[in-house]
Amino acid sequence: MRYRSGVLDGYPSRLHYFSEWIADNARRGLLVDLGGELGGVIDREPIDFMSTHPDAYRQLSRPENLRAHPGGGGAPRREDRVYVPEEAIPDVADRIRNGDVIAATSTVPGLDIAHTGLALWIDGRLHLLPRTPSSARRSKSAKRRSPNASSASKARSGLMIARPQGR
Repeated sequence: MRYRSGVLDGYPSRLHYFSEWIADNARRGLLVDLGGELGGVIDREPIDFMSTHPDAYRQLSRPENLRAHPGGGGAPRREDRVYVPEEAIPDVADRIRNGDVIAATSTVPGLDIAHTGLALWIDGRLHLLPRTPSSARRSKSAKRRSPNASSASKARSGLMIARPQGR
């Protein structure tokens, strides 16, 4: 799931941007991107954070990795992404299910996603169970954040939401 079309072919074949991960795995039938179904809007901003900040990525110090990286040849990735804007989240929250993949869209130029996790309903409230192992290490119980507009972050413009498909 972490590599383009499921094929491991070195560092450049890895899906480095989370929106790419959603699109690739949706094409492969492993999940459904719910952005359009939930009335999302298209984000056409280019994604080029890694290629414009190669010093922040050890693997991009190798010229062949930088050249082969999407956007590394100069042109940023421009695949359209559909996200639910921050102000529309309360209107669609009841259609999000436990286990849906939640990706908070970033307002940082060139970066698609700020945080990711899984949707979790507790006592009638939608929470984001973070996916990062470091979150779990900091606390014996996983931290939960509400993805509702009331907890809006300046670094987040909305949410991308995807539903894993059963096998």
